[in-house]
Amino acid sequence: MAETNAPATLESLKKEKRRLNNHLIAPNLIILVISLIAAASLLLSSLFGLNVHVDRQFVAAVTDFMEENGIGGTETENGSGMTQTQTIAYILKDIDVDISVELQPGDIINVARSGSRESLRALIENSVPDLDALVDTVSEQTAPALMGYAMMQTVSELPEGVVPEDIDTTVFNETIRLIGEQDPVAAKTEFMDTSETFARDQLGLELTESDKETISEYFDKAVELMKDEEGNYSVSNLLTSVLQKLKEEGIVFPGGDPEGEVPSGPSEDTPEEEPSGPSVDIPEETPVAAGMSLLEKQKPAAVSRAAASDQNEAADGEDEIDLLISVLEDPASIVDEMDESTIEIVRYVCLGISALLLLCAGCWAILAFFALLHILLPNKKVGMWYVKMTAFLPFFIFLLVPTLALLLGPQLIPAFPAQLASLSIKFAGMTYVSALCLLALWIISIFWCHPVKKRIKQCKQEISLLKRRGER
Repeated sequence: MAETNAPATLESLKKEKRRLNNHLIAPNLIILVISLIAAASLLLSSLFGLNVHVDRQFVAAVTDFMEENGIGGTETENGSGMTQTQTIAYILKDIDVDISVELQPGDIINVARSGSRESLRALIENSVPDLDALVDTVSEQTAPALMGYAMMQTVSELPEGVVPEDIDTTVFNETIRLIGEQDPVAAKTEFMDTSETFARDQLGLELTESDKETISEYFDKAVELMKDEEGNYSVSNLLTSVLQKLKEEGIVFPGGDPEGEVPSGPSEDTPEEEPSGPSVDIPEETPVAAGMSLLEKQKPAAVSRAAASDQNEAADGEDEIDLLISVLEDPASIVDEMDESTIEIVRYVCLGISALLLLCAGCWAILAFFALLHILLPNKKVGMWYVKMTAFLPFFIFLLVPTLALLLGPQLIPAFPAQLASLSIKFAGMTYVSALCLLALWIISIFWCHPVKKRIKQCKQEISLLKRRGER
């Protein structure tokens, strides 16, 4: 009786095993789709993204950090009693932009493969695709403050209780709009009218006729700086020109004297040399006239031999501003400043990142292949351990770690700048897609595949046991 019942029981177990294997077709199809999505996201979408919202709060945090570290605490050369950090805060007081950087896997792999300057330039250009639009936006937002900046230099001391970044320069918005409409004549008329209001209400000055003539000359020079090669006017052209003047005026000198001071004139023991090149005569009897010299293209007076070493130190700061100007015009120009050893280091970094991406994407691709293969085979169980061991790495390295470092850095690392945690900095990238795919894979594995596989294993054990009994 046992011998007649054994074949029937064995056959039923085999049918049950086939039935259970068929139950794995649906999860295998889902695993196939998930794996393809994860692999594609790692190779075809953004790997790492950084978004920084720059507004008044951001600028305040940066200037606070500068002051805490003894940077930019000295007064600018043109008067007004404003420190360098106050000048920065004033010029950027109306800024409100989002700066985004994205790294694409394809560009990183190209740098790792070739290691050429051209591939690195492509990486940078593709990482900041909207820089021209960003420069235009920043220029438009800072232009009113720049319009009022020269008059800010005319007062030896700001009125009591006046905070530089709280000075209202919106009166110049209409001037900027007219310039954008390619109407410099109407813009000048508007500017001259609003200058009196600005000087009186914000700076406590009454403009004389001489002051107005000087302001008119200033405006003509500023508009000329806004003209491009095609004769069109744009405030974005003014930004790089002002950066150049800030360098010449010593307002931004990160590489200069440790105390932040830059020699501005000859010593008593050194005779003054005549400046070379053209100059513009501006009346010196009015305070406004002195401030209008910001945009004058005059070569600074020679400094004393005793200050020559300080000038050599300050040259580093000038080079940094020159680099900033070139980067605003062409972000990839920073590659031209790199030596071969730096290029090689960047290539090795890209090589490591590429290896990680190809490893993780390859594991997902292998899982997709086996999921498809086992759908066609009698044994439909798919091993997933290699994906579970590697798939979390891109998300962990490029998104989770930077985010946690920004949030927990001030608490864990004493030297970590506390201001960074308060800034509107967000890390992004599509690595979260593969992380979500991994999460879905775990859920399918635990709650769907594992129970079925467990029952298949029991069937196999029972079949094996019955076969052994049948052999005996």
